Amino acid sequence: MSSMPTKPRVVVREDNNIRFVGSVNERAHREFMWCVHDCLKRGYQDMVLDFSKCQAAFPSGMLSILSSADTLRRDTIDISISLPEDTKLERLFLNTNWAHLLEPERFQKSDTVHDRHMASQRFTDFEQQQALVNMFMDIVMRNMILDRRIIAGLEWSINEITDNVLNHAMCKEGGIIHVSTFRDSHKVAFGVSDSGRGILVSRPI
Repeated sequence: MSSMPTKPRVVVREDNNIRFVGSVNERAHREFMWCVHDCLKRGYQDMVLDFSKCQAAFPSGMLSILSSADTLRRDTIDISISLPEDTKLERLFLNTNWAHLLEPERFQKSDTVHDRHMASQRFTDFEQQQALVNMFMDIVMRNMILDRRIIAGLEWSINEITDNVLNHAMCKEGGIIHVSTFRDSHKVAFGVSDSGRGILVSRPI
């Protein structure tokens, strides 16, 4: 009986060098954490996140990796990165703040403003959270023609999710938010991540 073919790995480890060789998406984060576990088991105190050969990167995968890097730094693991060799991907990492959030000592925060997207931003208090919620809604309103109920629902959802991070995650690094709008498909995509204690732990018994 033939076995099902296995998908090639998109994240691999060589000593303490974690290399992204495929698309950085939700699956990549799972494989990334396997590699992190192996590094920690072998006693490494520093890790290199090598994106030089990655083929694509998406917020759905990157936000989780950004928050996982926060957790590692909190556990006194030193994190450094290698940017993609592809110039468009390198520019993406810089303009979205992914490079800055992964290695803040080396990469400055990007102030690049895009009409349809909001680069990944960190919020650690309610003032920053409200400013980012307002920015989120400004981007949506500029790019979408939406029913009032949908607008109200979007504003409620982003407020609720980011508020939960500050109220329940117990995470000094706060949360990270990323927003993209797609005019042609009439869609809004946003993600919020944090390196806090997790939903199951924060639920009341």
